[in-house]
Amino acid sequence: ARPMTPTLPLEPAHAQAPRLRELLRRMCSHLGASEAETAHILDNGCLRLEGIDFALHLHGETQHLEFYADGGLPRPADEHTLYRHLLEQALSEEIPGLTYALHPESRHVVVKGSLFMPGLDDEAWLCTALVLAAVARVRQVQERFGLLPTGE
Repeated sequence: ARPMTPTLPLEPAHAQAPRLRELLRRMCSHLGASEAETAHILDNGCLRLEGIDFALHLHGETQHLEFYADGGLPRPADEHTLYRHLLEQALSEEIPGLTYALHPESRHVVVKGSLFMPGLDDEAWLCTALVLAAVARVRQVQERFGLLPTGE
């Protein structure tokens, strides 16, 4: 199973691109990323946090910053139970902007976050909080269903 890759570079021909870079820079600071790690994230749209791969994407048409946290590949024998669990979780999710999905190519379980760029705080605390919530959701699914994080 291959890790996820970003769907678009973080330098879209879009008015939000400079603000996005600054928000991501501040988010990286809150997460304790080094300058080199931050530069890497800004250049390629990928973030690795606590062993979880994230792909970042600015959807220019809707002005949403989207990220996808890779939970890993489900075992075929567990798929039915896992998908039922994910549907139940999605229907009762208490954090707006988080949902579960399947990566269309790798079939990995992902936690998808979506934030409306014009509504984000300039210090990137909301963005940071949603990324950390996604880490927690991925960990819950990995522990319960034995999914292996990417890169392990």
